[in-house]
Amino acid sequence: MLNNLLFSLFLLICAITDLIRGRIYLGVIICFGLLGILSFFLFPSFSLPEALGGAALGVLLLALSHFSGGKIGSGDAFMLMVSGFYLGIFENLRFLMLGMLLAAALSILLLILKRVRRNTALPFAPFLMLSFAILKLFPM
Repeated sequence: MLNNLLFSLFLLICAITDLIRGRIYLGVIICFGLLGILSFFLFPSFSLPEALGGAALGVLLLALSHFSGGKIGSGDAFMLMVSGFYLGIFENLRFLMLGMLLAAALSILLLILKRVRRNTALPFAPFLMLSFAILKLFPM
């Protein structure tokens, strides 16, 4: 319960700053990352290898960010590293995949409506926040 509350607050802060400033602040990442690690050790709901695997997903995304020339934001990658300690690897994968699906759906709609161009950057944190809400409302 506390875990979900902390993670929801993390996602809300990241989504707002990503929408308004186009940034995810490192201080927020560090603060909620440390809280996530502490929460994991105090109230474990999955194994340490699952938590580390979930965080490794963010490391892979960070590598993609580097090799894509920043087309994938490093802040999004750091968010996925943090989420690994709140969700574990399997839930983190679902979380990322649903976020990507939601972002793709809106991007296609906006392209069809000619509201954006193919190279327009969209903030990803709001899609991750929506993804988490959907996964909690409709558990798999």
